[in-house]
Amino acid sequence: IKDIEMARTLLDQAYTIHGEPATSEHISQALFYILQAKGVNNTLHSIIWATAFLIRELAVLALAESITRAVTNKLDNSVLIAISPHIGKILAAADNLEKINEKANENVQLINARIKDTTDPSTTQTPTSWKIKDALVSTRANLNQILLGTHSAPEHARAHAAIKERQLLVELNSDHLLLDDKTKRETSVDLIRQAIDTVNHVDGPGLQLKSIAHLHNNCILLELNSQESTAWIRDTPGRATFLEKLGGMATIKDRQYSIVIPFLPVSTDLDSPNTLREMEDKNNIQTGLISHIKWIKDPRK
Repeated sequence: IKDIEMARTLLDQAYTIHGEPATSEHISQALFYILQAKGVNNTLHSIIWATAFLIRELAVLALAESITRAVTNKLDNSVLIAISPHIGKILAAADNLEKINEKANENVQLINARIKDTTDPSTTQTPTSWKIKDALVSTRANLNQILLGTHSAPEHARAHAAIKERQLLVELNSDHLLLDDKTKRETSVDLIRQAIDTVNHVDGPGLQLKSIAHLHNNCILLELNSQESTAWIRDTPGRATFLEKLGGMATIKDRQYSIVIPFLPVSTDLDSPNTLREMEDKNNIQTGLISHIKWIKDPRK
């Protein structure tokens, strides 16, 4: 006996009914008949092996059934636990849809009622009301009206340029009093106003400080009351007096503009100061207005 099929065939020939599945009762009966035998020959030995195969098969089937039953119960519980929140959401969504549907039906009824009111001759508007409505609708817009909060782009650009002309950029040393975080704002304002007062002569434009802004590059940006006031401080006499009153290593940085010079010979020596002076002389530019020059791309590359 090597497998379960040979065991079933042998028992069908000896003790069990051919074609019926081997149950525990059938195997018990076969074992009972085996115990009644007086001796153990080869045939009886094979029958004992066959019953052992069948008993093992029954044990495996019973174990598999118990495992299947246990796993099925756990899966059922897990599935219920997993889908229960979604079921709740679905039910809540269904309730919301029902409420929305009821609200929509109410709105439809209101619209139908209003349509009926407008078609009723007793509720039609009088000719006077129609004339007033036509007059309001046909009123021409005022083409000269400017909406609040709007302005044209050129006006904005001119205003921005005017503010720049009133600004003065002053570069200070890193340990200057005006850059110290411990310095109070009132102290900074008083110091700058004192410096302005030193150059505000009787014939001056009437210098007034409008605002102060601290920048991140050790600079302060001052806004004065007019372009003439800014030019008054930029001039050579007023500049020195103003910076001396501020103290420290203060300098006024002039506003610079970048321009591109096409077709400049690559043999031009940009490191020589004489190059800038020659450019200024040949182009009738005031001496010192060109601060520096550099190549856009290195000619050696």
